[in-house]
Amino acid sequence: MRITKHITVETEVEIDLCSEDVALLLSEVSGGGPESAFEVLRGVNTCGGFLKAISDDQIAAMHPGQRTTISNFLSQQATRFAP
Repeated sequence: MRITKHITVETEVEIDLCSEDVALLLSEVSGGGPESAFEVLRGVNTCGGFLKAISDDQIAAMHPGQRTTISNFLSQQATRFAP
């Protein structure tokens, strides 16, 4: 007699992604732009997680001009969401 059984195996893997990979994946998933409020919230949450993961040491190692550019961009985007 033969019995078929499906077995699920879970394992942790580590992959290396650069920011360009993440940007490409996000653009493919969203089709170029979010179509629902859920996609907007998920994307903002993903960005927030990425930004929080950047250490203070990594930020301090940036050139002042780079920090200014990023700060200006984030301020402009924050203004868009302000009530």
